[in-house]
Amino acid sequence: MVLYTRYLLLFIIACLLFACGKTATEPLPDPIYPRLNVKDFGAKGDGFTNDDTAISRALRAANEKKLPLFFPAGKYLARIILPNDSLTIFGEKARGRFFDSSGTVILGLLNCNLKKHIRISDLSIDARDRLLPSDDAALTSGAIPGNQPLDHTFSNIAIMGNGYNAFKHGILCFSGSGIQMNNIYVNSFYHGIALRCSNAALSEISTDYCGFTSIVVKSADSLNENAQNISIRRVSMYGDKIDPFKRAGVILIISYNAKSITENITVDSVSSVNGGVGAVNVQQDSGQVRNISIANCFAWNCGDRTTRAAYDIYGGTNITYTNCNTVKCAGVGFRSSHNPVNLVVRSCNESQSLYSWMGTYQYLQLNGTEIYRGY
Repeated sequence: MVLYTRYLLLFIIACLLFACGKTATEPLPDPIYPRLNVKDFGAKGDGFTNDDTAISRALRAANEKKLPLFFPAGKYLARIILPNDSLTIFGEKARGRFFDSSGTVILGLLNCNLKKHIRISDLSIDARDRLLPSDDAALTSGAIPGNQPLDHTFSNIAIMGNGYNAFKHGILCFSGSGIQMNNIYVNSFYHGIALRCSNAALSEISTDYCGFTSIVVKSADSLNENAQNISIRRVSMYGDKIDPFKRAGVILIISYNAKSITENITVDSVSSVNGGVGAVNVQQDSGQVRNISIANCFAWNCGDRTTRAAYDIYGGTNITYTNCNTVKCAGVGFRSSHNPVNLVVRSCNESQSLYSWMGTYQYLQLNGTEIYRGY
């Protein structure tokens, strides 16, 4: 009996030693919620230590084990470039459209280029003084030619930048299709969110002080000749009423080159306070912009100069504004130019602008009055 007990104790000790040794070299997943913890791979999250190497080890392990990678609350000094498809990264961030400095913060950038099936959620990115001249954005996606499926989901993410004069993007989707964004906050960028892709859905978006564009939907030659089938809903945009470089950015829907097509775009429920360039604008520089629906928008104190318009339409085909309102625009409430085809503005309101409207329309109804009917 004594001998049996001795062997049993030796066996238990050996098992414990083996488990401890395995934990030191190969972190085990959480038994309750299967995931890997980036700190188990040496990441400090102290805001001073470069965590690039530790995070790279953790990402490789997450790929091998097919498990999500968890970033506990902390400040991770890192330029995170995802090495594989099918990765999930999440942290700790209070739910809401604001920057949570007490939660998980990446001091640097996150790059998802050329990767598919990516999920990123519940963290903040502080890109201030962290982006190199060669970096386009704090969070990048796409870079796959054409509209190949990406399947990227970004949720409950906040991003801080260096403002207009840094000429950077908060989020840049180069190309591809299948992009979902929900509960996103972007502060102080030249472009807040740039969509050069297709089949994307954005909702619950807030942008502050994005001096040029809050959201731009753009088709252009090379990677993204087609930007199509995109919905943008429930967006708030805020800016400084004095500083022209900190005004609220515009939602801009644009085609840029001769072969580019931007089409089937829906914008719904937008508020803009102290906008600079405009509130929601359509611009057919070249190529084609067509089938655009804009509804339920409100702009207050829009325009950093009298040449601006709250709702500015520059060419395009089949464009409709419904229940879009503007108060105190520095320039024009509604303006069209370059012969848009089938431009309809209905059930819209304008007050206290320098000019209520300019240009030609298929149909124009402002403040309950039918001003122009072309059919």
